[in-house]
Amino acid sequence: MAELRDFDPTDDADAVADMARREVAKAALRVVKSRRYHKANPRDQFEGMMHGIMTGALGTIVMTTIPGSESEVRAILLKHLPYYFDRALEIGGRQALGEFQ
Repeated sequence: MAELRDFDPTDDADAVADMARREVAKAALRVVKSRRYHKANPRDQFEGMMHGIMTGALGTIVMTTIPGSESEVRAILLKHLPYYFDRALEIGGRQALGEFQ
């Protein structure tokens, strides 16, 4: 996965990615609806969601990587993080930020 490409719902990797994205969104929605989330102030809500979702997502990625490939996987994640962020903005109806400065 060195290079990014347009989404293709017939591609196995893209279909799995879409399924994973939807499941993460469902889990996040359950948290947002929880009493504990509403008890927290906005800063703690944001920080808790960011830390929890990122750690959970990256932990899942780590569990599915080949041992010894961690450095390569981290490099790919860091390289493509602006792309992932822009796709999330677009899915949410917001404007993509474009190239990372």
